Amino acid sequence: MFPAGIIFIVLVEFCERLCYYTFAGTQKTWLQDRGYSNSQSSSINLIWAEVCYVCCFVGGWLASTRFGIFRTIAILSLAYAIGTYLSAVAALPNVQSVPFYLVGTFGLVALGSGGIKPNVCTMGANQFDPSDPDAEEKRASFFLYFYLTINVGSAISHAFLSSWATSGVPSIGVEIEYGYFFAWMVAASFMFLAFLVFVSGYRSYRKLPPAADEEPVVRLFVQALKQGSSFAHGKLAILGWSLIPVFILVSIVNAFAESPTLKIASAIVAVVCIGSLVIAHLNNKAFLPKGDVSDCLDCVPLLLVGNLFFGILQSTIASVFQSQACQMDTRQDRSDLSYEGFQYSGDFFRLANPVTIVIGTPLLDRVIYPFIRQVIGREVSIGCKVVSGFSFAICAQLVAASIEYARKGAAVLPVPSHCAPKVDGEHVHMSDINSFYMVAPYAMVGIGEIMVNPVLQHLAYEGAPASMKSLLQAFNLFAMGALPNGVASIISQALKQQVPNDLNKGDLPMVYFINSGIGFLGIVSFFAVFYLSPERFRQGRTEKGVCALESDSESEAVSSEVATLVAMLPENVAHAERKVEIDESTKHELEEAHEQTLHRQQEKGKRKGGGKSSKGKTEEGCFNCGGFGHFARECTEPSHGKGKGNGSYGNFSRQYSESRGKGKSFGKSRRTPKASGPSKTCAPLRGVLQ
Repeated sequence: MFPAGIIFIVLVEFCERLCYYTFAGTQKTWLQDRGYSNSQSSSINLIWAEVCYVCCFVGGWLASTRFGIFRTIAILSLAYAIGTYLSAVAALPNVQSVPFYLVGTFGLVALGSGGIKPNVCTMGANQFDPSDPDAEEKRASFFLYFYLTINVGSAISHAFLSSWATSGVPSIGVEIEYGYFFAWMVAASFMFLAFLVFVSGYRSYRKLPPAADEEPVVRLFVQALKQGSSFAHGKLAILGWSLIPVFILVSIVNAFAESPTLKIASAIVAVVCIGSLVIAHLNNKAFLPKGDVSDCLDCVPLLLVGNLFFGILQSTIASVFQSQACQMDTRQDRSDLSYEGFQYSGDFFRLANPVTIVIGTPLLDRVIYPFIRQVIGREVSIGCKVVSGFSFAICAQLVAASIEYARKGAAVLPVPSHCAPKVDGEHVHMSDINSFYMVAPYAMVGIGEIMVNPVLQHLAYEGAPASMKSLLQAFNLFAMGALPNGVASIISQALKQQVPNDLNKGDLPMVYFINSGIGFLGIVSFFAVFYLSPERFRQGRTEKGVCALESDSESEAVSSEVATLVAMLPENVAHAERKVEIDESTKHELEEAHEQTLHRQQEKGKRKGGGKSSKGKTEEGCFNCGGFGHFARECTEPSHGKGKGNGSYGNFSRQYSESRGKGKSFGKSRRTPKASGPSKTCAPLRGVLQ
């Protein structure tokens, strides 16, 4: 059972997503009716999503101050509702004001949506008591079902509100002219309900100690980057972070003011910004001290690369997929050739996306992932999930391209499409091909989302220290929504010749092929970053189909080299080690064997040249054990020398073999080893040798 406060928190997310997706699915068509082109309306729609996710930083920062996470969600939810009401008024037939509309959507709605997004997720995860032995398992399930709830809200939006906006609701007397006003008023009412429900559940929420939400984490980040500014990686990191607001500003201007110079500038800024952040934070040890800030920034490259490339593929469901569906036969009654007849909006078919997620999430979680685990004998890896997710999204592009070829070959009907752009004052006519074919690519992207987004979202939560979870969630949402939508907006403007108002005069399949190439590049880039990231990410375990990282220090000692070393040791040694019960005397024997090996090396070095021998400690103050340190890394006092071990397990193996040959019992210590400072045997030692 989930904690009682979860229901109130999840309901806020449900209403917020319903409202968000209502705008995401209808503002493109509303702007087209106001005279904006197909490509520019798509670009503005994507930029609006970018602004929403940029505001995640505002919400994450506000929640980390004394203002607190509860007040942040409550006040920004109210601002969200007010902005939606303003936008609805702007859509009245006697108003039709684009500036008034933009104030509501780009101002209050964007601030509210982005501001509460990272905090709702984090506050929900914080409701689980860490003292509960099943807390991690429950939290992992929460992230999956939280994502499911998002898609229930979006499903209602796509199924009803988007089509009501373009065609009205004749059954209850809402005419076409009042469609947008009615749909947005319904969405605003849901958001206001979310505000009331959230505030009413105040007493049921689990509240963290003040320090968890009040530490000035932004200041810590700034101070850490300043301290590392003397290093090359530090300068690169500062450049990347500094270019984020520049990229945001340039991409917004590019969406509204069509200019070739701005397109080139936006692309250059995006590449330099992303490249700098990824390269710099792949090696935080080069310029940052070990600590909360460094641990938090370790997540940045993976979150950036995974979200960026997948987000570009995912952005097609709010742009070209919708444009394509709108120029297919969207009539509810195929015999009705009148303009007034009810038509589905192109966004209606996006319903396949959340429905697939709602059905597929528990199916993957409870059936498919456990089945695969049973077959292969281990958890489904992060890489497997991400590659599978990308593959489904790429296939969606190729399927959509094949449908577009069929659409262009079909006859044009004498019926204007309500959601298509206008040419010479009239909506473009639809083609004689069933628009329900678009269900396939929408659904395939949905399957990809299940495999990619929850993994990255949970990685952001587990990869951050407690005091920085809201801020890293904000960054993850920026990387998930703002960055890819900003880049996709640039791509949309650059390919406007392929996507004119009348798709029959363009080359939409080329856009899909370019997106597919971007997807393949994303797979390669993700794996490159994944294997260059800190070892703790590669040693993450999966629970409930989601990556749950081992964030303690011992997990860093676990590596793939353990299996290699075991395989390389003489067979009789490995067999004996597996049978020995590990206890304190065994640990003493390991230390004794290691010290004797080092003594021999030291004596050998003196005979050869009288040089000083290393004491066998690394610069980090841990024994390397002649390469065996991946098993038995024992932290000691800081090194007095500069030796780094000989990089071979052979000396340890020979020492152990000699010991066995002389009748020594490896399981019993013959003398007390010399004290070497505080030590602890890492978990990998126990796990490998038991």
